[in-house]
Amino acid sequence: MAFLPGSISKLKAQLRQTKRLLAKDDLTADLRLTTERRLEVLEEELEKAEKGSVEKKMVTRYRGIRFFERQKVLRKIKAAKKALAADPEAEEHQVALLEARVDLYYVVQYPKDKKYIALFPEGTFVPHDAPTSTPAEVSRAGLRESFKKAIESGKLSSEPEKGDLGIEGVEDIGAEKRERDEEEAGAGAEGETEAKVVEKEERPVKKVKASASAPVPKPVPAPQAVEEADEQEETEETEAPAPQKSTGRETKKEKKDRKDLQRKLKKEAAAKAAALASGAPAEPAAEGGAFAGDDFFA
Repeated sequence: MAFLPGSISKLKAQLRQTKRLLAKDDLTADLRLTTERRLEVLEEELEKAEKGSVEKKMVTRYRGIRFFERQKVLRKIKAAKKALAADPEAEEHQVALLEARVDLYYVVQYPKDKKYIALFPEGTFVPHDAPTSTPAEVSRAGLRESFKKAIESGKLSSEPEKGDLGIEGVEDIGAEKRERDEEEAGAGAEGETEAKVVEKEERPVKKVKASASAPVPKPVPAPQAVEEADEQEETEETEAPAPQKSTGRETKKEKKDRKDLQRKLKKEAAAKAAALASGAPAEPAAEGGAFAGDDFFA
């Protein structure tokens, strides 16, 4: 049973509530019996949850050490097998192979809720006949002896490296399972890719909305219309008068007209001044510079 984080505190709270309920004196027999059974179940679940929490903590803490020691023990098994194949009757090789297999069980099946005692403390291997002077050494020797007896009695396989613990040769634990998981993951990824491709093919194409800033393409005129427009432009250019170029200098005629106009304006101004002085209205000057009433003095 898997226990989620926080389940221990919830179980403890339920236990407290159950104990408070049992402390009451006015409970019926049926309710008391049900509550007592519930109390037993909660205590068992709490014990399992606490044990699972400790196991998870220990496994996480010693995972790296156990992994490297397992690899070292597998190399010892391989070397002992090679030496035994070269000299099958050598008893020391048989003992070395048995001790290496015991150590493999030690690493893999070590109790999960206890602090791991290494076989290679500080990188140095501890042999089976090493003296036991500390509690850790005594515990390690006792666990090794229990696995050795289990192999000799047939309770455990005598060749754990061949697959009893998920090991094939020098492969890591769970190699076959990981290969299956990788194959399933690869198949799942291929399925997802195919599904995405199909979905992309079936997805309708979105219409592109014309943007306000996008230039509107001009209609291409027909060849005949182009020719007619060119002919009309040529006709207009031919009929239009050529613009006169300004040289910036005054001609003789323009100079004479300007002086005559100035003389005429001066005469009119003098006539107006004389009329105002005499009190009679002034008459406009005739063309050519003569005053009105010149015939009277003729």
